[in-house]
Amino acid sequence: MLDFFLSKIFPPVCVWCHNQWAYICWLCKKKLLLHPEICLVCKKPNNDFFIHRWCGLVSKSSLVWCVIVFCYYSLIKKILLKIKYSHRRHYLSFLVSQSALLLRAHCVYVNDMTCTNTIITWVPSHWRRHYFIKWYNQSTMIAKALATELWYQYSDITRKVRHTWSQVWRTRQQRQQNVSDVFFCHKTLPKNVEYIIICDDVTTTGATLQALAFAIQQVNPHVRIRWCAVARHA
Repeated sequence: MLDFFLSKIFPPVCVWCHNQWAYICWLCKKKLLLHPEICLVCKKPNNDFFIHRWCGLVSKSSLVWCVIVFCYYSLIKKILLKIKYSHRRHYLSFLVSQSALLLRAHCVYVNDMTCTNTIITWVPSHWRRHYFIKWYNQSTMIAKALATELWYQYSDITRKVRHTWSQVWRTRQQRQQNVSDVFFCHKTLPKNVEYIIICDDVTTTGATLQALAFAIQQVNPHVRIRWCAVARHA
């Protein structure tokens, strides 16, 4: 009720065209580009975002499929930067609803994942960045909102034990070296948990997700790790 009255006094404004009554207006939603279904390793088309078996063996990846919702360009970039650096939580609802819609259309999600055997988690940030630079983690907000949307439980099962430099402008090999031995899984999951969905805001090569998946499976070898990102930077 309070949000309703506040929206009447201070109406929301579109992040791109500045029209009132919506944080992302319907005209700007039409400009968003959905990400094509590809294998994240070789970048070649593949149905339902599955990673090719050969690509998984070559890259030593424990990820089987990686759902990516949008292409990372001007509009979606501005939305995610507002969430990442300005704590604009109200932009999350649209992004989370689209992520949930894409997950519900995935064949593995429909056939295998239930509320009892799946946990949603996120990419952790280092304590220095969390408490002294940003005071929050945008991946945590996305994961918790997505868990609420899908009626899943969420859990903080990993820690980032070493501060790393930004992955921007790095090659794939440099990205892998930058996140090597950075994550630590501190929680052993029960046997009935078969799937973990890792949520993130932006990805490029998936090096961070692969390092995080490796750390989780060191402690929980019985789980199958899946991944959902809001956008991918080409």
